[in-house]
Amino acid sequence: MSRNKRRGGGGGSRGHTGKTSNAGPRPTASACPSCNAATPPGARYCQACGKPLRGQPAHRRRDPVTIALYSVMGVAVAGTLAGIVYVASESNVAAPPMPAIDSSPARSTQPVDLSSMTSREAADRLFNRVMMAEEQGNTQEVLQFAPKALQAYDLVDILDADAHYHIGLIHATTGDFGKVGKQVEILKQFSPSHLLGLILEHDAAERSGDGGAAAKASAAFAAAYVSEMKTGRPEYEAHRNSIEKFSAETAGR
Repeated sequence: MSRNKRRGGGGGSRGHTGKTSNAGPRPTASACPSCNAATPPGARYCQACGKPLRGQPAHRRRDPVTIALYSVMGVAVAGTLAGIVYVASESNVAAPPMPAIDSSPARSTQPVDLSSMTSREAADRLFNRVMMAEEQGNTQEVLQFAPKALQAYDLVDILDADAHYHIGLIHATTGDFGKVGKQVEILKQFSPSHLLGLILEHDAAERSGDGGAAAKASAAFAAAYVSEMKTGRPEYEAHRNSIEKFSAETAGR
């Protein structure tokens, strides 16, 4: 008798997973409160009309640590997005379409996809902004964007004559005439009488107060103008307005 009692007590721990007298009555089918159709036990939605059979389960409460973690993550993501928008806006707002120095300074209303631009296009865009700022007399913006434009040109694999002219103009706006002279020397390697090189040379001399050097550059430009324009260099076409304007000024001296 005692042996049978011990076997019954030893099996008590397994009785929670089996059928016991404490399990209670099995759930019975109920009717849908909306259409009165019979529904199986445990169903949440009526198979006939599709409406819920009971209220929605209560939402689980999150502990304070989880709530704080989600809050920090949300702030971090928002801050990153705000930074991207700000940088993109700073790089694009008020930047004129290229080429800037020979076109009216129109404002673009469409945002520019910087990721779709080549390194040269990005450098030229910054150059345009520097030139526009100088034309408007905005010295602060010139000093802000000139270094960025020069750094952008450093990233360009191959610099053509047009790029060297841009770099020379940027140095001229900041008063670094020694570096302007280096760009003039490079342009003269493309052609000893390169018109854009002579314009740069005149500009640097005039800004630095060297009237004799400015007059010499003007005379060299006038002598080379016709023959150089016949070469059809692409940089001449890109800066035709600047060349024609300087030619008219030279003829009037």
